[in-house]
Amino acid sequence: MEREEFCRRVIWQMKRATLREQDWVKAELMGHLEDHADALEQAGYDPEEARSRAVAAMGEPEEIGRALNAQLSVFWLLLSRISTVCIMLLCLGLVGSLSAGYRVFQNVQARVDPGSGLHGPGEGYVRQKVDVRGAAGSDILRVYWVDLSEEEALAEVHFCIYDENPFGRAANGTENSIRARAPDGTWNRYGGGGQGSDGAWYWRLSDIPVEPGQTSLALRYDRFGEHMPLTIPLEWEAAE
Repeated sequence: MEREEFCRRVIWQMKRATLREQDWVKAELMGHLEDHADALEQAGYDPEEARSRAVAAMGEPEEIGRALNAQLSVFWLLLSRISTVCIMLLCLGLVGSLSAGYRVFQNVQARVDPGSGLHGPGEGYVRQKVDVRGAAGSDILRVYWVDLSEEEALAEVHFCIYDENPFGRAANGTENSIRARAPDGTWNRYGGGGQGSDGAWYWRLSDIPVEPGQTSLALRYDRFGEHMPLTIPLEWEAAE
């Protein structure tokens, strides 16, 4: 599916949005898909396959469009930080609807801006912004930051998990399913930490040994009987 077709099918479901809002959403989606495709090209995919994979990783456009349309006020909360929306919903007693809406909000945030509000890189580390995604079962795993320390020869990988269905629940326990390949070729599970809830889970893998100048880092997500490989491009001089 082409990017234009994907965006058209998302927008078609957003009946509550104004034309200006629809144009804004389309521009954001197009920019995000382009960034993701560029990251995949840097990881070694040819341009056509990179564009195709970037679109596929987003999930079904009709489901995304319906979710945004149904939770339009929650979606715009991401953009405008209008806290009164949540207060109004609570006052109206719509706790159940708010819970479901917040799950969709988290799912959309993981697709659009996963690093929002999270901590900066550690001392001596350079942060690289990436956008690499893969799917296992209904999970979408997205790597969005890599922190590199040339002095320590270590990397820290930041990623999130969300369901391909905006209404779906993100799988927990991801930290036990991720492996990184060390320079000696072995696959290891490294320490780290995480946070999140049903809408999206955020994790990081710390103290991954790398060689200075190494051009990529290989990860593997082992879950649901699948082994999903991810190749993360490394740019030692890059900063977010």
